[in-house]
Amino acid sequence: MTKTRWKAAIMVALVLGSAGVCAQQAPGPYIGIAAGSTHISREITADYTYKADRFSWSALAGWNFTPNFGLEVSYLKPNKISETVTDGGDTATVTGNLRAWTLNAVGTYPLNNTWSVHVRGGAVRLKETYDATLNGTFLGTASDSTTEFIYGAGIGVMVEKARLRLDYQRSEFPYGKGSVISLGIIWFLPTSR
Repeated sequence: MTKTRWKAAIMVALVLGSAGVCAQQAPGPYIGIAAGSTHISREITADYTYKADRFSWSALAGWNFTPNFGLEVSYLKPNKISETVTDGGDTATVTGNLRAWTLNAVGTYPLNNTWSVHVRGGAVRLKETYDATLNGTFLGTASDSTTEFIYGAGIGVMVEKARLRLDYQRSEFPYGKGSVISLGIIWFLPTSR
């Protein structure tokens, strides 16, 4: 992602975060969970790109510094990915495990006392581990990790002391890209103030 896109995403989050609009929740901590679908597109060779959609879940925690701006950290775990290729008499299978940590600035803009929209921008640390077999013989394990920019947007609805959120997040890597669409719930924790 270019520096211009970085700056634009951060500026939008800061503008929403500083908006002087009637808030839906008080500043303070929150925790949450989410589940959804992760789309993976990975360039394997110059002629072949692996694409898959996998169920994923995440756990998250955050802190709203103002009613409209906060920071959020999350752990994302998609289901295993697997690809089998047969060439002549040989069959090769690659099975992969992915996991990611994200740190996002989140800007929230209330539409009314119940509904809100939000944008996010930050960093994702992706760790991949792959096992390879050829004709049933284990060839070995390879792993890779990278840190990249992640951005997204969503909509939320307040329910008692919690918010239901529909989120979309996307990131691009040197060898491909990934996106997540998820439905989650966050709970606002009491503070000692």
